Amino acid sequence: MRMIQRANAEALLWIAQSHPDHEKLYRLSHFVHLYDGEDGRAIRSLMTAQTMALNDDEWGAVLALERAREEGRGLRWSFIEEHGLPSLVVRRFIVEEDYDEEAEHLHAISELREKARHKEGVAGYTILPTTACNARCPYCYEQGYAIQTMSPKTIDKLVAFIERTKREGQIRLNWYGGEPTLQHEIISTICRKLNDCGIEYESSMVSNGSLFTPELADRACDLWNLKTLQISLDGERTYYERAKNFLNPTEHHYERVMESVRLLSERGIEVHLRCNCTPENLPRMEDFIDDLARRFGDNENVSLYFAYLFDYVTDDGFPRFYDQILALYDICNAMKLHAGITNTRTMRAGACMADNPVSSVVVTPEGELYVCEHPTDKNWVGNLDDGIIGQATIENFRRIDVDPSCEHCRYLPVCTPFKKLKCPNESKNTHCFEKAVSTENQIVHASLSRYARKQAEAAEAAEAAGEGKAEAAVQAAGGVARS
Repeated sequence: MRMIQRANAEALLWIAQSHPDHEKLYRLSHFVHLYDGEDGRAIRSLMTAQTMALNDDEWGAVLALERAREEGRGLRWSFIEEHGLPSLVVRRFIVEEDYDEEAEHLHAISELREKARHKEGVAGYTILPTTACNARCPYCYEQGYAIQTMSPKTIDKLVAFIERTKREGQIRLNWYGGEPTLQHEIISTICRKLNDCGIEYESSMVSNGSLFTPELADRACDLWNLKTLQISLDGERTYYERAKNFLNPTEHHYERVMESVRLLSERGIEVHLRCNCTPENLPRMEDFIDDLARRFGDNENVSLYFAYLFDYVTDDGFPRFYDQILALYDICNAMKLHAGITNTRTMRAGACMADNPVSSVVVTPEGELYVCEHPTDKNWVGNLDDGIIGQATIENFRRIDVDPSCEHCRYLPVCTPFKKLKCPNESKNTHCFEKAVSTENQIVHASLSRYARKQAEAAEAAEAAGEGKAEAAVQAAGGVARS
């Protein structure tokens, strides 16, 4: 057994079993993900994110414990010891037959949320300088939104609002749109005013990346304190430019975005390229990966991940679609392009900004306040004049109330109890179970690949060190080493 992904320490603290009872019967936890692929077998805790690679005997024992769980029975401690699995009991991959892990999960969430509530004030502000955009992506949920741009008066109200509501210490600004860089002067004005007030901040942004110049990249780094930027880049040039449908394609195009990635990453800003996948763009994705690898393969500030657009995938076509995505990650790894989704997904106290106990708020160009970046009447909570007045709405989103269709799902710890509230984006996600399975498979696959790569690098380093010692010994003896 080899650990290929460490546990989230805080989550492990809540559930770890330091003194297993040898008299009890045991079964596999409901909240684990089992991975059986050509690259290996592994078990992943959905509560802590810890992932263990298993050998054949350990895998067979885990399957026996899974059957015991399905049959409503347990196996003796002697079985656990015989197959070398006590460490999985301590970390709750394997639990007592009568252990109520669903109740323990909800209890842990309650405790984590209560802990987060002790900090007063708003920690993060998602700010929309404008709802205008210079692209027309076919999948954009903001199609039909009225175009609004933040006025100087609203900017002053926003800065005053931040000054009186902020949490102690540094805050987080997330620039959103529309395309936020269409109004980069508004962003700069807000940042200068915050500096004048002595407010410390760092920022992130979601952008199409088509408007950055060297001067604006400098400003993003020095004035905006931009740390991360997400850019949607949906494939090779021809497909991308057709999908983006820029209003001014002679000025805003694939090469301009690639140049933006270079400018920003060279200034130490992490650029995360989100590639939205459909059956149409997958066939030419290798060309796209090859282009990215040539440009950014050695750039640690640039990473790529693939996202599903579920409206484009049928139920029966999803397994094949997922396999194609997994193969793309293998190609990225072979080309030494940083790619993959985070491998630290663990038990979540909140699914998104709306039900997250760490306070955050969305500010529209007109100064209206929402708990979600998908603004609707249902998640409106105030305005810059009156402040946050919809506390009941906030508490409604943040209560722990699991939908009956979700309460027994094994992926609940990495998903959310939020479904019952009908998230504005809920209607688009009809494959939630399939998505959870495929996401966890991607994470384990990536962890196994990273582990194998590190093992290979360690072996090469050891071999090189051995050759170096031999060379030194020969030179010390006055001889000549073999070439």
